[in-house]
Amino acid sequence: MALGATVEAHCVASSNDITTEDAFGKMSQVVRNDKARNNDDTRLSIQQILKQPIGSLDHQSITTLCNSVRFVPNANCQSKKYQTPNVNSKGSSLWCLKVLERILSEIIFWEEAKKSDRQTSSNHQTIYLKSIHVFSVLTTLSHDIRNHKNHRKKLNYWQKKHQKLMNASDIQCLKNVVCALYQLHNSRNGNDGPTWEGSCFSQDVPSFATMIAAEASKTEKSGVDAALFFLDIMNRMTRDAGRKVEEEDPRLIGAVLNGLAQWGRAEEAQILLGRTLGVEISMANKKLSAIQSLDHDVTCPRKLTQSQAGPCYDAVLRAWSKCALLTQQQIQPNTIKFDEQSDKSVKKRLAPVDAMSQALHILLTQMPPEQISNRSCSAVLQGYGALGMGKEAEDALLKIEWMLKSPLEEGPIASSSLDVACYNSILHGYCKASKREDMHSAVKLFQAMKTETPIEINTGSSFFVIPPMPDIISYASLLNCYGKLGMASEAEKLINSMMSVGTTTRKPLETDPPEPTIACYISTMQAFENSFDRDAPARALALLQRLESIGQDSENKRDKRSRRSNRMPNRIIYNYALRCMSKHGRGEEAEKILNMFNKAHPNCNGPDIYAYALALRAWERVGKINPKMAAERAEKLFIEMKNLSSEGYLPPLELSSYNTLLGIFARAGLAYKAECLLHELEVSKSSEWNQVESFRAPEPNQMSYNLVIKAISRSNEKNSVTVERAWNILYRLGYPKKGDTSRTPMQLSIDTLNSMLKLLSKRGLAAEAESLLNAMDDFIVEGRLKRNIAALLSSYEATLEALGRCKTIDAAKRAEELVTRMEVVGELGGEFQPSLLAYNTLLNCYANAGMAGKSEALLERINQMHEAGRISSPPDIVSFGSTIKAIANSGKSQENAVARAEALAKSVGHGNEVIYALRLKLLAKWGLGEEAERLLAKMKEEYGSGNLKNGPSVVHYTCVLNAWAKSDDENAVSRAEALFRSMTENNEIDLDLAAYHGMMLNYSLRGQVEKAETFLFDDIMAAHKPNRNSFTMLIDAYARCSSKDVGEKAMKTLNKMRELHAAGNKELAPDDVTYASVIRCKMKNGKLSSIRDMTEFEKFLMMRELQIESWPFRHQESYLEASLLDKTK
Repeated sequence: MALGATVEAHCVASSNDITTEDAFGKMSQVVRNDKARNNDDTRLSIQQILKQPIGSLDHQSITTLCNSVRFVPNANCQSKKYQTPNVNSKGSSLWCLKVLERILSEIIFWEEAKKSDRQTSSNHQTIYLKSIHVFSVLTTLSHDIRNHKNHRKKLNYWQKKHQKLMNASDIQCLKNVVCALYQLHNSRNGNDGPTWEGSCFSQDVPSFATMIAAEASKTEKSGVDAALFFLDIMNRMTRDAGRKVEEEDPRLIGAVLNGLAQWGRAEEAQILLGRTLGVEISMANKKLSAIQSLDHDVTCPRKLTQSQAGPCYDAVLRAWSKCALLTQQQIQPNTIKFDEQSDKSVKKRLAPVDAMSQALHILLTQMPPEQISNRSCSAVLQGYGALGMGKEAEDALLKIEWMLKSPLEEGPIASSSLDVACYNSILHGYCKASKREDMHSAVKLFQAMKTETPIEINTGSSFFVIPPMPDIISYASLLNCYGKLGMASEAEKLINSMMSVGTTTRKPLETDPPEPTIACYISTMQAFENSFDRDAPARALALLQRLESIGQDSENKRDKRSRRSNRMPNRIIYNYALRCMSKHGRGEEAEKILNMFNKAHPNCNGPDIYAYALALRAWERVGKINPKMAAERAEKLFIEMKNLSSEGYLPPLELSSYNTLLGIFARAGLAYKAECLLHELEVSKSSEWNQVESFRAPEPNQMSYNLVIKAISRSNEKNSVTVERAWNILYRLGYPKKGDTSRTPMQLSIDTLNSMLKLLSKRGLAAEAESLLNAMDDFIVEGRLKRNIAALLSSYEATLEALGRCKTIDAAKRAEELVTRMEVVGELGGEFQPSLLAYNTLLNCYANAGMAGKSEALLERINQMHEAGRISSPPDIVSFGSTIKAIANSGKSQENAVARAEALAKSVGHGNEVIYALRLKLLAKWGLGEEAERLLAKMKEEYGSGNLKNGPSVVHYTCVLNAWAKSDDENAVSRAEALFRSMTENNEIDLDLAAYHGMMLNYSLRGQVEKAETFLFDDIMAAHKPNRNSFTMLIDAYARCSSKDVGEKAMKTLNKMRELHAAGNKELAPDDVTYASVIRCKMKNGKLSSIRDMTEFEKFLMMRELQIESWPFRHQESYLEASLLDKTK
């Protein structure tokens, strides 16, 4: 945009579109107002004057405004700590700037009125606006800007970010003032006007405004455009005056360039510097050659000498580095928070690498060598470092070192021309990348700096530079690298070397590492947090205790300087130590750190809500190992948090803390406690006590309900009441009850309903799961439930799992129909296909039903679909295992079943513990003890050769024991006893009750009563608590022996079971199988040869003797009798 058009358009806008008729009407009103005020002799305040419309001010009012800006006091910078100086109050510089804007608007109005009506101009012939008014405001505003700049140095990053001296409206006000003065200046060619002095506007006015706007641009983006605008005015004044080209003030151009660099407007900064110097700055590559021209005409007739251009070049280099960083933030918005200081129009055309290559190109080829300083090099290297381009930064540093090599250096080795800040930028770049290979490069460079090892510059000639010694930032950067990559040992070694310096009594040497700061300790704690070492939490706690002891010693010596150097752990270090314990699941250590925190920072300065939340999350991870203990300790900690919140030491607990405790309860299966906590959240609104803000509990969300339903599903309560409680939770969220046809809104998500489906699947309630799945489909069609493909696929998989646990005859058929339904929906564009998990669940249903043919056909179809690309995964171990299980449960012959299972095992391609277990169970079904023991030996051999991840477990040994129990071999019992002895001697095998039952079954099925009695009362009862199966097998052994007193022994054993059950052993309650075995024992000496020959009266007498209410043999050819008789075959 041309300057004249810009200025004229702005000046026209400043006059508020005044027409001739409006000016004449308002001017007449001024005359009437003057007469009225002279008669009334009333004086308006400045606030009242400013509220008057433009053109309505009289002589007295305009004089009052001019006098109010004659002297403007500086803003008071000695205000409270971290507060911005008040420059916007009455009488301040910004306030006076707005008053000056009103004075100029009034004067311009009079000028417009004068053109339309010459008679009214005689009313305003007094000089109101003088140069002292203008320069008093601009000078004071300039001072305030400078004071604000010094004040910002004391603030931290967040305080600087939220404090502005001038906003967009203030910048616009400054532009209005300068434009109005320029308009008045041009209207009289610089001479005095009827109401103003001609000296009110000179070159100093836009110069002042440029410096003010450029400094304000650090926090306000529009300040850059305003500074460029004022440069336009200065250049136009020079051209219009026809003066000789003067040298440009480097501070003026530098201030504008700094503003452009602040916002990453590198292209404009480069063009402005080039035109000011009168040279053309070339581009690094063709991608950067097509750069748009500036929005402002900055053709500067005044030149800037090369000797003064060093800081200006530095600003351009910073502009290109900031441009690259902002571009990177736009490319990766999820990984880097987008900075408010951005100019998207610049970044869209450039890539970060291109921007940095241009910065390096300017430094190496365009910038005069004598003007290159450490600041210039740091401007480029810091850009590489901020982008995480450590390798590129190191290459650039070596090029700079070669360029800056002194020609007087004759030897192959020279000291570095750059300071340690440049090298720290490279370390920062390697740290930002967070890669192992970059970590090695960072360590190599750091060691070279520490030992002053020469670094080779690959330029074709052998030349080495000696890097500077590392400072505290170098150490902190390397520790930051260690922290991000979890290299705890390296970080601990480095921090110990830094801490040891402060404990020595000798005078520190130049080669000694500096004392660590807060950042160093935080990075070390972060290394412990991200480490995979098991002892990392203990080492983090030891470091914290060591810091406390050092801090206590410093306090005893009253060494305040030592305490300010962060030797005493502060809140941040404690919180990072708690983060370490939280990630590693160390609840005990987390609570210990909380106690240390409280002792070190008493009087309400101890742990905050974030610290307690970290300790609670630590117990959440402990729950994976010991859920019951974790739930108990977490509940105590949560109660402590609530008490502290009620006493005012902590803010009200957030929902995340409640959900964390709910998750711990869910993992432990504590359904009642989870429901009580949910009830507390639900009644928070209605409770009068919770109306107080400090005691109010948050409202539950979907995750809260999901966790409660999960707790119910994991509880030990297997009755229907628990499922009904879960249904009640859904009803409270709007799920319609049976028979409810209303379409009321639901506060439900698919995730919550999936939690209910998983509960139903664990209970094997397939019918309810299918009904819920159908209802979910209906809700999605009606629009009452938001569609989520991934969650809906989990819904189908949970329903299939429920069918897999169902014991009904048609479970396999219903599962097959459900999978077919999923396939049809996928083919019709339903956006999802049955997963491998769904097919594996269907295979499990086939296996439970013994459908070997369908299992093998489905296994082959899965393989074909994978080859065709319809599913992502081929059949896995579960697929083949379910097929082998189906063969074992089918009616296939012994030879066929064993051969098919062996063929499927070979097709897997590698050994697996699950496949071996299923094959052993198949051999146990047929009583093939010899083959089972050979397969077990083969498994041991594969484990020894490394083909198996885990060796034989107690499950595999138990299968072999069961195979010997059903074997017809004469030496079966002795072989089983030998195997069991080897199991007891193997320290890697933890014998469970099932293993003992496997040995007991060998005695029971052969009627070896003495061995069975000894094994039960001596071996089993010494190692485990026996259950009903243990005693039932002994009674069954009585029934199979030829002794005549087995009936009495069976009754004695039954009474023993009842006594132990009455004493509290709930697992010893006799069942139908137990009573059936006792009846068979009592019939040994009877006249009847079979149970089917018993009369109803005989059955009644037997039931009365056994004290049972129902006959254990439900049918004469009952399954129980058949199963017991089958064991003798």
